[in-house]
Amino acid sequence: MDARELLQISTRRYLFVKRLLALTSRDRTRTDRRIVLKKQQLNPNIERQTLKRKQVKSLAAFIKNLPDKEVTQFIETQNQVERLLISRGINYAVADCFMARFLKGDDPIFHLKQKSKTSKLIYNMVWMSVNVYESLWSMIQISFQEIKQICEQDDINLPFFKAWDLFLEIIRIQENSVYSKCLHASCNTVNLNRDLTASKLIIKSVWSGLSDDEELQLNKLTKEQPVSHWLKIAYSLCKELSKKDTLIADHYNTFRRNIASTADLQVKIFSDSSKGRLEDKLLSSCWVGGVEYRGGLT
Repeated sequence: MDARELLQISTRRYLFVKRLLALTSRDRTRTDRRIVLKKQQLNPNIERQTLKRKQVKSLAAFIKNLPDKEVTQFIETQNQVERLLISRGINYAVADCFMARFLKGDDPIFHLKQKSKTSKLIYNMVWMSVNVYESLWSMIQISFQEIKQICEQDDINLPFFKAWDLFLEIIRIQENSVYSKCLHASCNTVNLNRDLTASKLIIKSVWSGLSDDEELQLNKLTKEQPVSHWLKIAYSLCKELSKKDTLIADHYNTFRRNIASTADLQVKIFSDSSKGRLEDKLLSSCWVGGVEYRGGLT
């Protein structure tokens, strides 16, 4: 498996979040005015919500089968098959790391730390994926009842009875959406310069906020990034709920920090690649008719 391809695909796993944060970067009060929360007696020593053993094994098996048949049924070319194998390989690594973290196992990808600079970056990105998924689950779990309440008030059909079902569907849609870029008949561009700029803006949006011009720029740069409808709803509502509920705020901010850390790592990867610091240089690319063409894009 080509190290450059592994790194390039792993850095694209969370580019969709750039679009999510771009769409929700400004404070909004529309939802805030309708939220009616019960006062909660919060235990200051309360432990973070985490995954149970059965959930960890179930999640690992679920992730290993992504992308799933919803998109893989449309594969027509060898390039698309190769991209699927790489995507599945990354997901296998993420799933195994999930089990290692929560079931107290050895680090299953430790060997990557002992290889090239590129391999070390892949190692960091895989573990960053574990952090993002863990914090996404915590945020959804702790706020799910409030999300259901608001959806009922707004006549939004929320077809999930449990927080777990919503969580899995968000992951499934996002993994399928990222992979499906190679299935489109038209040209779908991966532009490293654009993605580098977007990553820097994401980091700034989380830690210090963006100006109006910067928000417009981020929206423009991320307009083609797929975002799950349910992730957008859950994230937007958690943002508003966090203003009134300190426990939700804690989990919401943890998720945002993990996204910012992912963007920070992406900036390092793009920057090191452009400056020749990696053994395997990343290239901009586009897909046309199921075939990937690399290089020459700015």
